[in-house]
Amino acid sequence: DYRRKSHKKLLYDYEYYKNKSHPFRDKLVIVSRILPHKFNETMRNLEDEMVQKANGENIRSLEHLFQIFKNTEKEILLEFANGEFFLFSKMELLEINANIKKLYSLSGLNNLEE
Repeated sequence: DYRRKSHKKLLYDYEYYKNKSHPFRDKLVIVSRILPHKFNETMRNLEDEMVQKANGENIRSLEHLFQIFKNTEKEILLEFANGEFFLFSKMELLEINANIKKLYSLSGLNNLEE
C-alpha cells in the first residue's frame, strides 16, 4: 500500500538506490514534513526533497548533517536536490525550533537525540 500512497519522487529514489550505493552517501536525507510556521513559508516546496549539501559538504547521512549543524558557529547553507538553497543563522534556527516545539507540543523535531 505504501507504493500507492508514497510520493512518486521518493519511491523513485528508493528504488534507484536500494540495490546500488550512492557515490558519497551512506543514507539519503530527505525532508519529510515542514510544519506550518511563518518562518517555514518559503520552504513548503521542499517537502520530500533530498538534502544534497550543508556548508559545501556532501551529506552522507542525517547524523552527518546534524554534526555539521553542531559544528557550525554562525550560519548554515543547505543545498537541495531540486537546486534550491537556503542560508540560515544558527541562532535563529535554534530559537525557531524551540518555538515550533512549543507551538505543536513536541518533545523533539527529529528522531535523533538533540
